[in-house]
Amino acid sequence: MARITWLGEDECAWNNVTFPPGVPVEIADPYMIGKARNNPFFRLDETVSGLMPETWTNTPPDDLPLKRKRGRPPKVRDNVDQ
Repeated sequence: MARITWLGEDECAWNNVTFPPGVPVEIADPYMIGKARNNPFFRLDETVSGLMPETWTNTPPDDLPLKRKRGRPPKVRDNVDQ
């Protein structure tokens, strides 16, 4: 689990979780952890063991089928001499 600290002056409620100002709250929701990571109003402490960081790649996994290209496919012409 990670600890998220609200850096504002008043109490904050987010996703049915109340954050008192300056008090770390333990959160296990990966959505909230990901959003708090880039939010300047929250401080995220991920030093708690058992938390895996998000990894992003641009290469698809090998088991997924290839996607079609957008648009109309090219016209196929027979190789007949005219």
